[in-house]
Amino acid sequence: MPEPLRRRTFIVVSKNSPFYVDRLPADEQARDAQSYRDSLAIWRAAGYRAATYTDDFTANDYGDRAHLAVSGGRKLAALVADNVRAQAAELGYLPPPRHDPPPASPRPSAALARRVASHALSLGAGVLAALILHYVLYRIDLPSKPFIYVAF
Repeated sequence: MPEPLRRRTFIVVSKNSPFYVDRLPADEQARDAQSYRDSLAIWRAAGYRAATYTDDFTANDYGDRAHLAVSGGRKLAALVADNVRAQAAELGYLPPPRHDPPPASPRPSAALARRVASHALSLGAGVLAALILHYVLYRIDLPSKPFIYVAF
């Protein structure tokens, strides 16, 4: 694989479900674990970033021998996300992490200020219309109580 592509590749070596691995004799379990370590070493020696599942995956994290259930998918997503973020930072795709505290009171955006002004104007117009309507009803001597005003 071309070097520029290899630098941006992340290999995940999937493991078998502990439900099945736990049924193997001890020597075969050891061989299984060694095969994952060897696979990672081979990928890394070839210049790839590689990882495998952590030891906190349980039989409940698998839907069958090799495919993950929802809980396993969440664990794998977290593992992959951390590795991809680290790789992206090393490649310069992400800005350096900021360690300074955020500003004490961020200034509202112009769009937010316009939206607040629009809502305030709408409310003011509604209240004004209600007052005028109330005054007109009072002047022509129509019953104005009880009366419900709605402002939009």
